[in-house]
Amino acid sequence: MSTKNFLIGQTTTALAVLLLGCSPSPPPPEGPVASPRPAPDTLAIYTPPRLLPLGYTPGATPPAWVDTFQVLSVSVRAQTLTLYELGQPTQTYPISTAARGIGSREGSLQTPLGRHRICRKIGAGLPLGAVLRNGQYLGEVAKLYTDTTDVADDLVTTRLLWLEGLEPGANQGPGVDSFWRFIYIHGTPEEGLIGRPASHGCIRMRNADVVELFDRVRLGSLVVVQP
Repeated sequence: MSTKNFLIGQTTTALAVLLLGCSPSPPPPEGPVASPRPAPDTLAIYTPPRLLPLGYTPGATPPAWVDTFQVLSVSVRAQTLTLYELGQPTQTYPISTAARGIGSREGSLQTPLGRHRICRKIGAGLPLGAVLRNGQYLGEVAKLYTDTTDVADDLVTTRLLWLEGLEPGANQGPGVDSFWRFIYIHGTPEEGLIGRPASHGCIRMRNADVVELFDRVRLGSLVVVQP
């Protein structure tokens, strides 16, 4: 792993985010990546308030990396997830955040705000509706509903992108940790509820949409959840 303290993606605004926790993942693929031209000032809202995490000692084991080539912006108000690449919005998806609103406390069943990164991707190659229980596929495939059916079980289907919080005390650490709250971006059998708050804290997507996002987004990419 590089000895740099953080990585800065090629965005139009300098995004320096340091991470602690979650098992380190390998750096993003090397080589040129085709992408649209950056749009000026598009990512100004993502500039973090500080460059180093509290308590980090220079020279210590480098914190986990974050990839800012791609940034996922989640709007709770609009119930959308927008993918930015090099500062340019390239795709917007309808989503569903928590029925109980926003919040980070363990057990709240709310969607946490703030900066996260994708630290694990699970479900590559699984069929639409494949049920992931504790991140494992055991052969179960859920029926997908396009009406307003609300199933009894809070199923995770098709793909999951596991989020790690980057802000100590807000979405990282005891009592508020997004990783240990099992906050995912994932598919749902309740596709008819997408576009309004209905989840138990995670960010739900239609199954075809989460497959597209899963295949496109890179491990370590920045995710910003906003009110």
